[in-house]
Amino acid sequence: MEKTIQSSSKEGAALRAAFPYTIPIFAGYWFLGLTYGILMNVSGFSFVWPMVMAAVIYSGSVEFVAVKVLLSSFHPLQAFVMAFMIETTLSFLP
Repeated sequence: MEKTIQSSSKEGAALRAAFPYTIPIFAGYWFLGLTYGILMNVSGFSFVWPMVMAAVIYSGSVEFVAVKVLLSSFHPLQAFVMAFMIETTLSFLP
């Protein structure tokens, strides 16, 4: 039992030490999520759409482009090629 308490205290200390470094990243993601939600709301979509798209789409940039695709006439091949080209940029990241 003492081992578990010591382990959790080490994890708690590590979490307290790392948390200040995560705040800028959290702020960036929070701002992007907020702007995406506002964009979807202004475009006339329900609040459910951004949650579903965030769960299904891997790339955040494709989510922003998907708003325009959903509002225009839908061409499946064009949407696939556009999403594929945006996603290939992720393969060049380290």
